[in-house]
Amino acid sequence: MAVHWKLQELLDNHDLTAYRLSEATAGRLSRNAVYNLTSGAPTSVNFVTLDALLTALRALTGAPLGVSDLIEFRDPNESGAPTTAK
Repeated sequence: MAVHWKLQELLDNHDLTAYRLSEATAGRLSRNAVYNLTSGAPTSVNFVTLDALLTALRALTGAPLGVSDLIEFRDPNESGAPTTAK
């Protein structure tokens, strides 16, 4: 898949844990929901979840984070991108 979820990488870069993030969402996201989002790439994410994550992450980091800090598109046809055997 060309869309990559970067939440765990973002948490690691800011020395944050999934537990701390879940607490910072003030009940908008359950601890299990946050752990699930950090343990693998979700197949879908809704706007309510993105809003809760970004609001909490901005409060925790003080950085003006946006959707592109959580989600990245990597074109498999671009040079330098990993290729898959057919």
